[in-house]
Amino acid sequence: MSCYGYARQSTVPAGLWFCVPTATPRCFEGWAIPPFCIEAPYAIRANGEPCQTRLSDTVHGGYQSQFDRFGIPELAARSVFGFEVPPGLRDQEIAVTCHFADAPCSTFATYFWPPDPQIQTPAFNMMRVARTTNQGYFTLMGYTQYRHIKELAARHAAGARDILDWGCGAARVLRYFAADPAFRATGVDIDPFNIDWCRSTFGEIAEFQAIAPMDECPFAAGSFDVVYGISVFTHLNPESERFWLGELHRLLRPGGVAIMSVHGEMTFFKGINDFWIFDRLVNEGHVDVGACNDLDVNGKPTVDENLYRNVFHTRAYIQRVWGRHFTIVDYIPGGVVAHQDYVVMIRR
Repeated sequence: MSCYGYARQSTVPAGLWFCVPTATPRCFEGWAIPPFCIEAPYAIRANGEPCQTRLSDTVHGGYQSQFDRFGIPELAARSVFGFEVPPGLRDQEIAVTCHFADAPCSTFATYFWPPDPQIQTPAFNMMRVARTTNQGYFTLMGYTQYRHIKELAARHAAGARDILDWGCGAARVLRYFAADPAFRATGVDIDPFNIDWCRSTFGEIAEFQAIAPMDECPFAAGSFDVVYGISVFTHLNPESERFWLGELHRLLRPGGVAIMSVHGEMTFFKGINDFWIFDRLVNEGHVDVGACNDLDVNGKPTVDENLYRNVFHTRAYIQRVWGRHFTIVDYIPGGVVAHQDYVVMIRR
């Protein structure tokens, strides 16, 4: 195996999997890449109970591409599946895990389905956040990230009260913090379309503010115990990144926690898989692969393409550059639902 092939497959030492609701919240489909991409048995469980699993008759093109990019196309036919959670699990939170050779998954390899999916989100708003109109996937993604961030906040900022969703979009995560009595929730975003919808939908239980791409947020210094940003640093050029690292430092109280996601090596192989770009990423630590059009409307940009990019980071770069502003206390490769990496930092 080439060094590049080894790097690609070594990003999944504990295995990698994905699932999404299909016809109902009790039926899912997904794929599994076993540890180090070596064929291994797997089992799906919901709240610890075995799920009825069946191999898919056909392999979805999007799923096939995941196996191709990781260099293991021969596993696709045996690792794309559908399953149903046990019928007794109704009206309660469902934690769905994939076990490879009976090895238990961590919290950050678990998908969580809410006991009450709450408000349906318009397709237009979902597209501007996650490039999907799949209500089930949007709900699963948001609630799972809420559970992850809540756990990280409890681990590193016990008793945190004031929480800011930096880049809240359609409040796919913040809606759950807003309904959680332990928190006072605030959301900001550069997208006025989603901020207007959030205010009209969740304005009674959370505060929402539209912000500019390179201006201070309208809050006093030290306003928050926790700030999280899901897929925001994944889109910033170096100048924007420097500005926002400073602004997040300002917004947090001393000892406050920042929980951010980045495109790391796992996301790189899952979505890009180009040797020459990977060589740049390893050597430079920060690579911009082009403009992001997620916020376009009718094909027209609503944000300057120079300010909204598709960006990848290495862990070493995060430690070296972000470490000037924060103490990095945790780094979780592939921990985010879309297999981005979590970076957890304490404000000095």
